[in-house]
Amino acid sequence: MKMVNYNVHDPNDHRAKAVMLLDGILKRRYEYNADGTIKYLGEAVEVDALTSELKWRIKEFTYVNSQVTEENYADGSNQFNKEYDERATYTYS
Repeated sequence: MKMVNYNVHDPNDHRAKAVMLLDGILKRRYEYNADGTIKYLGEAVEVDALTSELKWRIKEFTYVNSQVTEENYADGSNQFNKEYDERATYTYS
């Protein structure tokens, strides 16, 4: 699986600035399944949040025929209180 760090705090990227203004998210991390679909999405509201810090909200995506059928939060919480590095250890609901 590959991971991509997407930091929306880039003053040269106007599209990213718009996202930051709309949802308050300053940093995103993705983990992909082998077929290219997103498995986990981690979001933090601090641009300098480390993946080992309890500053992340993590979603896991479920697919049927390459279509998202569910988005579930780590331990059922949409709070920014998880470690992105531990994403595979959480229960999603």
